[in-house]
Amino acid sequence: MITKIYAPNIHCFVFQRLADNPNRLWDYYENEIKPKFDLDSLKIKDNIAPDQKAYLNPHSPDQIFQELKGKLSKHSITGLACPLLLYDSYGLALNLRIPEKQDNQPTDPVDLGIFAQFNPNQIFCPEQFNSNLGQTILLTAWLIHPEQHQRENWPKIAHQIIKNFLGDQTVPPLYQSGQLFGSPIYEYGSPKTTNPQGKIAHYLVWLFIDDTADHCLGSCYLDLIDLWFYRQKITTAYHYSRLEFAELKEQYEEIRQNVRMIHQNLPDFDKNPQLSQQHLKNLKQNLKTLPKLDLDYTDKLTPFQNRALTLEINTHDYQVKLERIAAQTSPQDLTILAVFGEKIAVTFQRQIADDLGYFDRGSHLVEKAIASIRGIVEIDQAECDRTLQDHIQAIGVGIAAGAIAASTSALMLEPWHSPQGEKLESPIALPHPLLIALVFSAFCSGGAWWIAQWWIKRQRRHE
Repeated sequence: MITKIYAPNIHCFVFQRLADNPNRLWDYYENEIKPKFDLDSLKIKDNIAPDQKAYLNPHSPDQIFQELKGKLSKHSITGLACPLLLYDSYGLALNLRIPEKQDNQPTDPVDLGIFAQFNPNQIFCPEQFNSNLGQTILLTAWLIHPEQHQRENWPKIAHQIIKNFLGDQTVPPLYQSGQLFGSPIYEYGSPKTTNPQGKIAHYLVWLFIDDTADHCLGSCYLDLIDLWFYRQKITTAYHYSRLEFAELKEQYEEIRQNVRMIHQNLPDFDKNPQLSQQHLKNLKQNLKTLPKLDLDYTDKLTPFQNRALTLEINTHDYQVKLERIAAQTSPQDLTILAVFGEKIAVTFQRQIADDLGYFDRGSHLVEKAIASIRGIVEIDQAECDRTLQDHIQAIGVGIAAGAIAASTSALMLEPWHSPQGEKLESPIALPHPLLIALVFSAFCSGGAWWIAQWWIKRQRRHE
């Protein structure tokens, strides 16, 4: 396709958490981007006050953009750098362009292949920047006559631009297309999936057909930086939640398996109502293991819960910022930007809410398992105590019966007499009276113990 475009631009919006690496973006600019285009160094402050927004060392308090000049092959390029503090993060908005005019004269149209020169060695691709909050790349160009009116060619031009920009890398699938401020725009890369390098790729190709889009981009530039910051916070949080989901699911299954094994290793209480020493030992070990599993599980679940909060906050901020842009550019159609806040981000929130509903059962499962083990042990202890009590009662009855028998054993030495008072002689030799007393006492004690045991068990069954 032989097509000429006018005033090509690249806008890179890249974001990083302050806590992870407060100089990552500045260092990448100085070491990788600046030498490729012979650009000026960024005038970065070492520290800025919490109430300030720009990291620049400005000539005036309101200056947040730094103008840039450089070279692109045989073309002179200009640009802007906007290093900003964004709450707990920071961002760099970088624009490089072949200007519309040079020395008060319009610059010449260029081939679509010019976009390959804007990305030497793919230095603007997300895996090169490697920021932990991702980035958005916006490529803009003016269509010249007659392409301004040939709608059927716009998708092909957009695809060729992104293809040239990415070079050997695979072009992400076209996610959606539409109009933004009256000019066609094409979005590449799904917010739900990563590219082959494991990064969330987000590319926009915007073809200007009149002054409206160019004017609105300039007037809303800072708001668009915020908008894409919120977008990246949302997509990054969701991406990390998918990684945490896999880890949580593995731990949840481990908890379920442990609880299942506990119940499988319990005895059949219908056949054996009491726990053996081995069963008690196993349950004691489980009481040590389960709290640790629960603690590890909670440590993984907490960041996952924080993802839900991040999505909620940034979805709200995205929608508020979009309303601000709409108020500034009314009556322009912002549907292509609104889809993300109204559908995609809301879908992400619902997905994580459903996941939390599933994973919240993990801790409850551990709590129930621990309560069950303690309940089983307490019941078993109560059964043992009651059995011991029954034995003590029965033995007490036996001892009492034996004592009574022993107290009457002295009568065994007395001779037998008839009703008339005559002494009776036994036809056989009787054992020693002491032996008779012992046997008789033992018989009475054993009989009383057996009867007491039988009666107590009968009463327990009735209870």
